[in-house]
Amino acid sequence: MANPFIGRLINYGIAKESTRGTFATATYWLPWRSGDFDDKFEVLSDESTLGVIEGVTGAAVSKTWSEGSIELLVRDTSFGLILLSLFGTDTKSTTSGETIVYDHTFSVAQSAQHQSLSITKKDGLQTFGYAGAVVTSLEIVSTPDDFVVATVGLKGKGGSSQSGTASYTSDTYTFTRSTCTVSRATSLANLTSAPTTVSVSEVKITLTPNVVDDEVLGSATPNDFLNTSFNVEAEFTLKFTDATYHDFVSAQTSTWYRIQFQNATTIGTAAKPTLYFDLSQVKHESWERKDELGNVVMQTVKLVGRYNTTDTSMVKAVLRNSLSTAYSA
Repeated sequence: MANPFIGRLINYGIAKESTRGTFATATYWLPWRSGDFDDKFEVLSDESTLGVIEGVTGAAVSKTWSEGSIELLVRDTSFGLILLSLFGTDTKSTTSGETIVYDHTFSVAQSAQHQSLSITKKDGLQTFGYAGAVVTSLEIVSTPDDFVVATVGLKGKGGSSQSGTASYTSDTYTFTRSTCTVSRATSLANLTSAPTTVSVSEVKITLTPNVVDDEVLGSATPNDFLNTSFNVEAEFTLKFTDATYHDFVSAQTSTWYRIQFQNATTIGTAAKPTLYFDLSQVKHESWERKDELGNVVMQTVKLVGRYNTTDTSMVKAVLRNSLSTAYSA
């Protein structure tokens, strides 16, 4: 009988698949804080009568797959694979003014099949690999009392026995409140050239590709996991000092937003590890004011991404780091 073990001994690895649905050995091991990614089963009950009053007379497994989420700190390198699976496209370019720092721009691929991943789960008992996995959701939160934290939803094929040694050497930089900024502008270009800083106390961005299972006969495992409608929402809280955001919602003022996280370390001539999301011409979904005795009056603004034909985008993400090859290569 194997010895019991604690959750801190569990390791999650991630890799890009060269062939969709074929397991690939982990290229990054992800330091994690909570997670429940594992095998899932649907079991049928046979309720045919055998001439007795007992209700169930048989059972069979009808579907096997893997699913769950992993909560982790956003880091400068491995996070690119998560963004690649979510968005589908990575375009690499050298950062302006730099020679060894690169911008990886993630945009939404107009395809039902975005990049598949292999997930490795290694613990004190076994090492299991899950092929054909895709990102089903991504939520990133920045608050005053924590690192910038991501919760990654995943779904893939059922697990199989694999091998692998966990190695946590690829990621260096994380992000905190001091490196988080939110800005708005009247166009996508103005987010860089003429932004207005929004002084927020917390911010959350949620991206959802609305993945569905490709169910087929002849196998208990879904054939694939496919994107349908890609959506993005964001929400931020700030002090109520004027009616700007109330009026933005009321008038549906055309506004572009950038949510940015930047580490303070210089990794080139002047560039720093950075992740930012640009949202084009958002829908101001809601505005709520919070009045409490003895507390500063606050307001919360919710944004919903809209596709903009001029920008040919609803949302894009840019990850700046020292990785010289595209994640899709």
